Amino acid sequence: MDKDNLAAFTTTTALIGSSILLWKKLFKPGLQLMYYELKEIPKFISLGKRMMHYIDAYNDIIGVFERTLKFHANKTMVVFEGRSYTFADANRISNQMANFFLMQGIKPNDVVALVISNSPEFIWIFLALRKIGAVPSLLNHSLQGKGLIHSIRICDPRMILVDTYKSIQKNVYNVKDEMKGIPIFAVNTEGDRDVIIEEPTWPLLNRLIEDASDEPISPEHRSSITHKDNTCYIYTSGTTGLPKAVNFYVLKSITLMSFVSPIMESSSNTIIYLALPLYHTSGLAFGLLHGLDSGAKIILKRKFTASKFWSDCCEHNVTFVPYIGEFCRYILAQPDYPHQKSHKVKIFCGNGLGRDIWQEFKERYRIPKIIELYGSTEGNCFLINLQNKIGAIGRLSPLMNMLRPNKMYLVKYDLDSAQPIRNENGRCIPVNEGEVGLLIGKCIPETDFQMYKNRKDLDEAKFIRNVFVEGDKYFNSGDLLYMDSDYFAYFSDRIGDTFRWKGENVSTLEVANVFRELDFINDANIYGVKFANYPGRVGMASLLFSSGKHHATDEQLAQMYEKCQKSLPSYAIPHFLRIQSDMNLTGTFKLQKRALQEEGFNPNLVCDPLYYISPTTKSYVPLTKDAYTQICIGKSKL
Repeated sequence: MDKDNLAAFTTTTALIGSSILLWKKLFKPGLQLMYYELKEIPKFISLGKRMMHYIDAYNDIIGVFERTLKFHANKTMVVFEGRSYTFADANRISNQMANFFLMQGIKPNDVVALVISNSPEFIWIFLALRKIGAVPSLLNHSLQGKGLIHSIRICDPRMILVDTYKSIQKNVYNVKDEMKGIPIFAVNTEGDRDVIIEEPTWPLLNRLIEDASDEPISPEHRSSITHKDNTCYIYTSGTTGLPKAVNFYVLKSITLMSFVSPIMESSSNTIIYLALPLYHTSGLAFGLLHGLDSGAKIILKRKFTASKFWSDCCEHNVTFVPYIGEFCRYILAQPDYPHQKSHKVKIFCGNGLGRDIWQEFKERYRIPKIIELYGSTEGNCFLINLQNKIGAIGRLSPLMNMLRPNKMYLVKYDLDSAQPIRNENGRCIPVNEGEVGLLIGKCIPETDFQMYKNRKDLDEAKFIRNVFVEGDKYFNSGDLLYMDSDYFAYFSDRIGDTFRWKGENVSTLEVANVFRELDFINDANIYGVKFANYPGRVGMASLLFSSGKHHATDEQLAQMYEKCQKSLPSYAIPHFLRIQSDMNLTGTFKLQKRALQEEGFNPNLVCDPLYYISPTTKSYVPLTKDAYTQICIGKSKL
């Protein structure tokens, strides 16, 4: 090859190489990102228009319900334990209840506490209270003792409504002396079954409304309601120890109703399988509010039962399923159901579906679409994965952030303080691709309302100021995420004193205070530990005995187990105990958790005595190396 041809060959090769490099490094990623943006932006613009229409047209969720009622009055709205109700039934019964509440003197913005399980009665009461502008306070019906007392008192209710379901009724009965002066009514959610009311002075609401008028409720009763008033109170656990009442504003509920149906591709032909609790944001928003807006039928379950899931879906021709991650994991653990692939479910939507089971779940049950999302009851950060991207909770692309009023960022953080790390100028530092960062969301005046009822101090603890410029304000989600090269975001962990187990946030301080009430315990350090393929963190308590002893007697183990059973919801009870001779403190006298979390409950790493809840004896027993092995290989369940 002569010099001229060699030079030409070299130049051509270099150009080809440069072109390939430019394609790989610049054009292909750019086109790929543009592909995602072109798919998302039109949909979000359309959703934005629909949201603005809802905000202009409705001052409360009842307006949306009444619009749906006009078109679907005789269509089935709810199916529950063999009972079916149309939208007209829901309207009539809720009118009776609303008229009864008016006779009891309930006024706009008065609070009524609901300690009621999933049932049609929950829905009728919810609608009835909103028809007169009153505010339902949605308590977790598994709460007991101090947690229950606190949750009722903090919302200042004019009335308490209690499920006749035995375990719920007993929990309220045990604290009734703390509720003196507040009228309590029992609500039969069990149909035609004979129910026993433990407290004879509690009137049965179902009988009282039989003679109540079912005349429509005048809109005048809620004419003073604005978007800054509450639709309801929803409770969340946090670092302050006891449940907090979150202000669930009308603006938020109307906004949710505006975009859930189109995102979920729902219509009046949609059939929703609702086994999530209605007191929880997911169950309320993606179940009840979703159905009220779209006219969909709701197959309502009192509680989730994995073994009956696919038979229920096939029997009722379910098309839409809201979930939490453990929901899917429990289904996957079941043996095959003969007709599990002949179902009509089109969409699973929720949060917490683990990446490790995502593909298996989708393929085994032939799920056409999984919509994973991220959000919190009180926060302003919301992400949604509309691309079927395995494991992702949404996208945080720079372009979408430019269009989004409440911009979101991932910033560097300090694990111990749960606060962002600042640079030399005092500003927060965005993370790089693939790096775990703390999710923060910008507060805008239009939605910057008080988060917690009567607790501005709690609000302030959730905000970060002067983040990127002087005077700006961001919500600290307390959650750690990371992004890939396409800006898809993935959940990593939670920081602070709250961990997540069985889809619920567990407050370490609340659990610690229960142990500290026992006279033989000097101090308690509660934390969650990662284990195998279990989602979230399983609860563990490191204890310091007041006697100085370094082990627990059988009597003490029994007392701790009994105390937890009486005082805590099941998801908050620690599965493992560790008895320490000394508690390690930080420089600011805080209990250290990180080293304890890393050691977990592995007897090969921990020299201190360990105990666990035995699935056979239902009590705390010593955790031997053999028992630990049985847990690790899955033969002993948590």
